[in-house]
Amino acid sequence: KATTLQKTAEYISKMQQERAQLHEEAQRLRDEILMLNTAINACQQQLPATGVPVTRQRFDHMREKFREYVRAQTLQNW
Repeated sequence: KATTLQKTAEYISKMQQERAQLHEEAQRLRDEILMLNTAINACQQQLPATGVPVTRQRFDHMREKFREYVRAQTLQNW
């Protein structure tokens, strides 16, 4: 019985240590999320109210890329 009690006590101690480590990691991750959200908010504050301007040339380029993609996918599906 003494061996069983000792093993049980060791197991409980190990589980408590793991729980403490997981708690610390969870807190560290919460802090990291908070810092990242702060950085995201700072970046968003720098954006113009109307969003990032898109030039006509960039719009045309993206439309052409989309058309190429649709064309390639259509041919691939046949």
